[in-house]
Amino acid sequence: MNKLIILVIIIANCYISFAQNPDKSALEKNFRTPGMARFKNENFLRANPEFRWKDYFYSTFFNIGYQSGPSPLFVTDFLDMGGKYFHAKLFSSYSFDKPYIKKEKTNLGYWLPFGLSYPLVTGSNYNISLRCDYYWAIHFSDHSEYDDPENYKQRPSLLDFQVQMDLYLKQAISRLSVVYGYRHQLSDWNVVESAIPVYSNNLTGSYVGLTWGFGVSFKENYGLSNWKIAKKENTIISFEKFLKTYPGSHYEKEANARLEYAAFQTFEKGSIDDCNYYMTKFPSGYYLSEAQNRKEELVEENTYKIAVTKGSIPECNHYLAKYKNGKYVREVETRKIEIYAEMKEDSIYNQSKNGGIEDCNNYLVNYPSGKYVQTVEAKKEKLTKEVEEELNSYNKLLNSTSVADMQRHLAAFPNGNHKAEVKKMIEPLLYKAAVEADWYTDYETYIKICPDGSNIEKVTQRLEFLRTHTAKIKVDYPANEKGGDSPYSNVSSPYFEINTTFSETGGEVGYKLHGSGWIYDKNGDQWGHSGYSIDRGTVTVKPGKKEVEEYWCSGIDFRGGYALFNWTGEDAGGHPLSVQVRVNLQ
Repeated sequence: MNKLIILVIIIANCYISFAQNPDKSALEKNFRTPGMARFKNENFLRANPEFRWKDYFYSTFFNIGYQSGPSPLFVTDFLDMGGKYFHAKLFSSYSFDKPYIKKEKTNLGYWLPFGLSYPLVTGSNYNISLRCDYYWAIHFSDHSEYDDPENYKQRPSLLDFQVQMDLYLKQAISRLSVVYGYRHQLSDWNVVESAIPVYSNNLTGSYVGLTWGFGVSFKENYGLSNWKIAKKENTIISFEKFLKTYPGSHYEKEANARLEYAAFQTFEKGSIDDCNYYMTKFPSGYYLSEAQNRKEELVEENTYKIAVTKGSIPECNHYLAKYKNGKYVREVETRKIEIYAEMKEDSIYNQSKNGGIEDCNNYLVNYPSGKYVQTVEAKKEKLTKEVEEELNSYNKLLNSTSVADMQRHLAAFPNGNHKAEVKKMIEPLLYKAAVEADWYTDYETYIKICPDGSNIEKVTQRLEFLRTHTAKIKVDYPANEKGGDSPYSNVSSPYFEINTTFSETGGEVGYKLHGSGWIYDKNGDQWGHSGYSIDRGTVTVKPGKKEVEEYWCSGIDFRGGYALFNWTGEDAGGHPLSVQVRVNLQ
């Protein structure tokens, strides 16, 4: 028995060693792995728990075999089907010797077997599994010419324990099985011989069997499938993922080589980061010098692109200084000349942008096809139109003495061709108006419009005087006003006359005040114009002069009340002024 077991193992090892690996055709010559190494790696190495074949389903239409044992059996199985842990057969027929009868007298038994299996080792074209089957006896028949089948009593069921190795031939269409097992007969059975019952349990015992079948088998190896996917994608990501998922596999060396080549292909057309990846991942790689050279080329190319795209002289000089014999020296020198030309064009354009028609003509003559032609032509057209409008406006002013018209002209055409003439026309008018008004805002207007005017010194001195001196104001009004008869037929009595006299006693600085307020009746209710406060208007007082502001009110209800007005303003130098006037009405 031991010799038979050793023989079976040797046959299995030889088959596994020389069996065609379904992935072998895709492997590079330098990475071919012997069959036994694959057998070990795919099934036993702890580092590759997922790099194994998974048995899903198999089916053989029939099996024919022979089993040794206490009673040698010729076996025929029909429709043997199974999965990873369970299997069943439609029925099996065993032809075996009848006890105590001559050898040629054989018996035929029919069973319905089913059971459990546990895979020990599963490869692409082999399985080794533990099996436990129950054989349910359904019929026995006698092939001898003496005995009546009715003489059979108690058809025996069987319990079968096996270690079975299946070898799949011809791309899993044909299956060869080697079995070592122990079969136990669950019940005795007997035959009546010459009216004497003969009992037998001659099916119990260990045995070795060999079976051949025809059918199909389905299984998958996740590791091998993912390896095929990684090779098909042929990318850095796919090989890195495979190496991380299946460390120590027998494809690891090839995966690293393919990863290196994929990284090489990537940096050939890739970026500096791709070169850095290769040099970091493969510091002693086969393509290290190519990666270093490619990185230098890319660094130079980036420096060149910066010099060209940014378009600055310092960037061009940086490239020329760093790569005196570089690949792009001629292009950078050409670009440097172009940049100088662009800078000159920009300078002339800026002059036209901030200048007049002559500056625009200068640009258009030097750069008839320049990049700013449309902008400059539009500017020239606008300036030409403004010149025409300015000339028309100036012609109208020739016969005018309106300061307002001249101010509008200067505001509309601040750079007009007749700006000097208009300022010359407006200067005496502004000076006259400023002297007459003798007010700080008028002097400031003169200075703003005519900073070089003939009277600028006088204006400046007067403005400075007004800024440093204040008006001396005096306000006279009756503290109590007694109402009398109304002088008007349509105005009721009592009639209250509220006159206020404003004086400037210093004789140097005038002032302006604006007044508003209310009339309060004897009950304290305030009265105005249509619900609003009473506007007393503006009073202008020249230096050393006085002005009287008159106001009246009438009505019996006002007797016992009072008038209250607030006067606010400023003097000719811009200093704020405020006065309150209260007159009691009696």
